[in-house]
Amino acid sequence: MLAYALHRLVLGRLLSMDPCDVPLTRDRHGCPCVEGQACQTSLSHARDAVAIAVSTAGPVGVDIEHASRAASMEAIADEVLHPSERIDPDHPRAQRGQSLLETWVRKEAYLKASGVGLLVPMPGFALHQGEPMRLAPHPDEGVRDAVVSTTLLSLLPGYALALTCAPGVEVQSMRVEPA
Repeated sequence: MLAYALHRLVLGRLLSMDPCDVPLTRDRHGCPCVEGQACQTSLSHARDAVAIAVSTAGPVGVDIEHASRAASMEAIADEVLHPSERIDPDHPRAQRGQSLLETWVRKEAYLKASGVGLLVPMPGFALHQGEPMRLAPHPDEGVRDAVVSTTLLSLLPGYALALTCAPGVEVQSMRVEPA
């Protein structure tokens, strides 16, 4: 609940309006939308962290996961990795888990920017750090021409965080902590 309230506060500040007046809705796939505004937004939360992305330069997606999830990632590797993304089984277990977690957050941020969430199976595509890629086809809109880039961000220790947005867009970040 606090994550959603913070989302409204951030959008209100950026749009110069009262947070209660922000026309924030969700589409039929659960993606947040700001009706009538020239911006797109994404929200993710994990444990005590919230990641919010807002863009006026096209699609945006963000995902954050606590680092502790890395320990259980190998169990779902087949649900995350494209055949070209296989992780070397000779690497230490912790390193494999961290690589899988980073792949997960990159792919989820990309799918959020595409507006499809987890409707598109992750093993169906490869997504490499910073590589420009067309958005995944949207069930309502079909193939779109937008190209995005997905990058891991190291803004919060103990978390894996990824952002998807148009390549070359200047990214500004802010970290807020309770007093």
